[in-house]
Amino acid sequence: MGESARIAMCIMQEKNKEYFFEMVGAVREKLSGMPAESLIKKHFPDSRLEEIAKKIKEVDCKDLEWGYWQPFFLFLRDVDIYAIQSLDNDLQAVAARSNSNATKLCEFLDDEREFKTSWSAGLFETFAKAALLRSDELSVEAFDWSTPNGRNVDAKVKLGQRVFCVECTTLGDSDADKKRWQVHCERLKTEPNATYCASQDAYTQGRRLYDKVYEKIAQEFDPNASQLCPGTPNLLLIGLFPVLGDLRSTATLIGCALDELFSNQQNGNKSDFSLTKYLEHNLNKGNGSLNELLVAPRMLSGILLFDGYKLSHARINYNADKACGITHAEMAFLEKIFAKPPAYCRY
Repeated sequence: MGESARIAMCIMQEKNKEYFFEMVGAVREKLSGMPAESLIKKHFPDSRLEEIAKKIKEVDCKDLEWGYWQPFFLFLRDVDIYAIQSLDNDLQAVAARSNSNATKLCEFLDDEREFKTSWSAGLFETFAKAALLRSDELSVEAFDWSTPNGRNVDAKVKLGQRVFCVECTTLGDSDADKKRWQVHCERLKTEPNATYCASQDAYTQGRRLYDKVYEKIAQEFDPNASQLCPGTPNLLLIGLFPVLGDLRSTATLIGCALDELFSNQQNGNKSDFSLTKYLEHNLNKGNGSLNELLVAPRMLSGILLFDGYKLSHARINYNADKACGITHAEMAFLEKIFAKPPAYCRY
C-alpha cells in the first residue's frame, strides 16, 4: 500500500470513529451535571472515560463495531439524566441501610470488564432492595444479613409480625451462547451478511434454572450451605436477562422447572428433565444425599420471576416447610412491592 493510500485510509478510519468519540462526549456531559456526592460520578471518573477514548483511538473500526463495551458505559450513554439520577438515588438509599459499606454495594459499578460482567446482577439487587425500602407497610430489618451457617441473605424484612428473608439472583445468557456470538462477530468482520445460528438442548433453560435455584438453597449441592434462613419464610427473586438466547419467564421449560422444584417429589417422575434426574447427575459434585437435596426446596416459600426488571409472575411453594409457608395475601402484597420497574429498567 502506497503512503498516500495509507494516509487516506487512516483519515477515513478516524472519520468513521467520530460516532464512538461522540459516545464518550455524551457520557461526559451527563456526568458533569451530576452532584459532587453522586455515587455514579464517583465510580465512573474521568480516568475511566479517558481509557475508553484511548481504546477507540487504538482499536480498528471493525473491532469497535462488533466488540464488547462496558455495560455501565452503555447505560450512561443510552439513558437520560432522570434515569441516571434515579439509580443514584436508589444506590444512596440502599447504601445508607446496608451492613456492608457503599464501596461493596457499588462493586458492580467498578467492574470494567466487557464480558462476563456483574452489571445485571448488581443492578437487579439494587432495584429489589430499593423497592423494599420504599414500602410503607413493611420494615427492612437488615440488608446482607448473616445466616447461621455464615452465608448472608440480601434482605431481612418484617411484614406485620412475620419475618421474611428475600434473596435476589439473575440468569442471563449461557457461556455457550456468548461463545457462539463471539465467533459470529469475528465472522461478520469479513462476511457482513453472515447469519447467526444458535442451538441448544431442548431442556437447557430449565436445567439452568435448577442450577440457579440450587446455588441458593444448597451451594455446590451441600444441603448445609443454603443461603436461606431455616424456620423463616424465604422469597427468591430471579431476574432473567437474556441478550442472545431464548430465555423468557413464559417459556414452557421454565414453568416445568418450577413445577418440579415445588412438587412433593413423591410423584415418581423419572423423565430426563425431572428434578430427580438432575440431582442424580450432580450428586458427585457435593456431599448431600439425593433425599436431602430433593427436600431442599422446601425452605423456599416462593419464587418471583422477572423478565429483566418487569415482574412476570409469582409462584407459591405449597410444599414448603410449615414454618416457611406463606399465604396468598402475603404473596400478593410482595408482588405489589416489585410490580413497578425502575426508571433505569432498560438495562
